[in-house]
Amino acid sequence: LTQDEVTNGIESNSTSTDIKKTPEKETKTKLPSPLDVANKYIDEIPIDIGLQILLSYLVWGGVGELPPEKGALVPGSPATIPETDQGFDKVKNRYSLLLTVVASAFTGFLQALIVNLADIVILFEERIPEGDEVRMDPGDERTVFFLSSWIKYLLSREFQSHFDPHIGTYPKGNIDLARKKYWKWTKSEKAYMADCAPLEVLRRWHFPLNSLFDRCNESLAARSNRKVAELAAVFKEAAGESFVQGMGLGDAMQRKADGNEMADVALCKDDKTKSLHKSVETSSSLTLEQVEALLSDSDADDEMDVDAKPTKDAEGSHPNEVAVTNAADSGAAWIMCKSWDPCAIGTLPGHPSY
Repeated sequence: LTQDEVTNGIESNSTSTDIKKTPEKETKTKLPSPLDVANKYIDEIPIDIGLQILLSYLVWGGVGELPPEKGALVPGSPATIPETDQGFDKVKNRYSLLLTVVASAFTGFLQALIVNLADIVILFEERIPEGDEVRMDPGDERTVFFLSSWIKYLLSREFQSHFDPHIGTYPKGNIDLARKKYWKWTKSEKAYMADCAPLEVLRRWHFPLNSLFDRCNESLAARSNRKVAELAAVFKEAAGESFVQGMGLGDAMQRKADGNEMADVALCKDDKTKSLHKSVETSSSLTLEQVEALLSDSDADDEMDVDAKPTKDAEGSHPNEVAVTNAADSGAAWIMCKSWDPCAIGTLPGHPSY
């Protein structure tokens, strides 16, 4: 290399080092909002699979890093989120939007959620050994507190106001609490929103309130459980005027358990509310053969010749007439059903189907 080439090479190298490279702008990835995640979930996951995944994740746990029987609705750290009303407010704000969006899209989600919440609370309470000095494990007690709080929240005016803002209107001053930030609510406003929503509002979700009360009542019959007793009172209050205990059988279930199969039957006559009480044997109700005869009677009439006469039994009466007469005389419990608790086929109301 000549002297000039070496000099030119050094100058060009020094010049290149003096040039500052402009750093490329880092493109920030926008994180999806909770609303975006919820909408994507209901759009991409079928309802039957989506319900099972949500119930496992929220209530029963055992999914991902969640331990069994401790879903996401129960916060992990007692230090940051204690089992108090203020602690529940924190976890409530974390998942209320998800519950609202999914409930609007998945039919039966809230019904399945409240049934599973009640089921796991009863499960924890029934695990406590009998004895006055025996207490629940602190971890289980924390879980039961939050799960019970979620049941009360699902039935409250606060949660239901997401779907019907009118029930969030505070009577004094007609204040729309659904639009007012919850941390600005007064003490009386918080108590108002924590109350059970009106029955006509809760009916849209088909909550099996009577059956859930019966489940709690059956658990209380075996032992005294504080949280279960609280839930029984909540379900009874929410059911309101439609409350029916023991599927309408009343004390008959207890009398049957005691070995006394005598039932009181009320028969209404005319349009008056007069009742005639009879003491009857349960064995005098319709038998299976009599029920089949009643059900098959309409089909037999379609196939019967017009001039044909009904056959008579040995006593000279139509067999179906005997069944109907016996049923009426014996006071069999064939009464008009005014309301019922819905449930999936093959399951009982108030029991989980997922």
